[in-house]
Amino acid sequence: MWSAVSTTDPDHHAGPPGGGESNSERSIRSSLTLAVTIPWIVLLVLWLVGCATFVSDGVYSRIIGSGVRQVSLPAVTALDNLQSERRLTQEYLVGAGEGPAPLQAQQQRTDAALNKLNQAMQTGLSGAPEEVSQPMARFSRELARLPEIRTKVSAGTIAPPQVVDYYNGLFDTATEVFDVQSRIQPDSDTAQRAIAATSLFRASDLMAREATLVSTGLSTGRLTPEQHLQLVRLNGSYHTELDKNVNYLQPSVRQHYQELTTTDPDWARFVADEDKLLQTGGWTAAPPDVRLDEWQRVTETVSSRLSALTREQADLVSQQAVENGNDAITTAVAGAVAAGVFSLGFFVWTRRRYRAVIDGSLLPRLQRLSGEARTLATETLPSMMDRVRAGERVSIDEETLRGYGRDEIGQVAEAFRAFQDAALTAAINEANTQQGALSFYIGQTRRVQSALGPLPQRLDSLLQHEEDPDRLAALFALDESVTQARHVVENQLVLCGAAPGRRWTKARELTEVLRAA
Repeated sequence: MWSAVSTTDPDHHAGPPGGGESNSERSIRSSLTLAVTIPWIVLLVLWLVGCATFVSDGVYSRIIGSGVRQVSLPAVTALDNLQSERRLTQEYLVGAGEGPAPLQAQQQRTDAALNKLNQAMQTGLSGAPEEVSQPMARFSRELARLPEIRTKVSAGTIAPPQVVDYYNGLFDTATEVFDVQSRIQPDSDTAQRAIAATSLFRASDLMAREATLVSTGLSTGRLTPEQHLQLVRLNGSYHTELDKNVNYLQPSVRQHYQELTTTDPDWARFVADEDKLLQTGGWTAAPPDVRLDEWQRVTETVSSRLSALTREQADLVSQQAVENGNDAITTAVAGAVAAGVFSLGFFVWTRRRYRAVIDGSLLPRLQRLSGEARTLATETLPSMMDRVRAGERVSIDEETLRGYGRDEIGQVAEAFRAFQDAALTAAINEANTQQGALSFYIGQTRRVQSALGPLPQRLDSLLQHEEDPDRLAALFALDESVTQARHVVENQLVLCGAAPGRRWTKARELTEVLRAA
């Protein structure tokens, strides 16, 4: 029965049918340590990735905000001067200006503003991402063509449409730079307000193009239908840009914009002149009731105020982006420290709890159960069976496994107790059966012994009175058979554990004992 249980390594435990092979070489401690360590490693990796992500977002937002903040004001100032240079260049080419002196003075102011912009670009955008550096490189290439355009203007070798195309392309590239800077902001609210700043700049540029077109028409006394259609498009475009982004302006900028459009007399005069020009249509000889000098003054004033609003909006948005980046970095670092402290504390608590459960409860109880089970199998249970077979009374409760609780280990101990009870019950039943059979056999043997008991005396009496040699030989043979039968019966009684029945109260000589044997 025992050989059928296991003939392999006792440390090997077969898995359930259809399951994978169990790893008997791995201890419970190492398995539980691995099960606890892997989640903590995953948590540590996720924590590091999350911290790196939040910090990188904050650093990225701060870089973008700082770059815009350092470059936006010089850029808007330089582009404002380029707008004035574009208008004066166009007037100079059509012969409507006051000669080259105002244009040359404006070119000097533009160069000074561009030098400040270049310095700001070298320091503020040195670490700019590729999305910003590429359009900025195109803008720099367009600015590099400015001296060539100026030379052609001075020499009179360039047509006014070519000059307009160059300056318009330059402003389109600048608008693309601002648009990219606004759209790559990580924070959606900051991005929307940065887009509003770009829309202000785009509206200011479109209005300056309209002002240049009208100034040229008023100077030459001619505005073709195609130019009038272009005037309508420019007017509608920049008003649309202003109207659709007014709600996304910073509160102070929105207030200044409302003051400009509702209470400023120059804005009111400018809008009134626009309406006259739009209603008149094109003209070839008689310009509308709009004076050139007044138009130039009003457009300069309105354009400078729109540029101021653009600078204010860009400055506030870039400041907000820098603050958001700093807040994001601070929050990420604080959150990382807090999460790290919490994780470390929880790890220490888990480690202590793990040691309390594994080293303080689980493993000692398992080791104790293993030792007691081994002692039960090799010493206690065989001894109890021997005592049962010897007829002693055995108390199972005194020898069983106790003190393991009701958990899984207690259930294993209960299984051992059930095995012990079953083994002892079987041993008791076997002993009772053997004792009954032995008692019956001893009783039967006693009857045979009782029947053989008087025969020796009777045979001795017959031997003493018999004189016939043949009968005497037969009686001796019968006496020997009876003696052998008595010896067999006595031997059987001794083997059954009973007394042989015959007792000698006096000492016997050794020769007699040997002869009897």
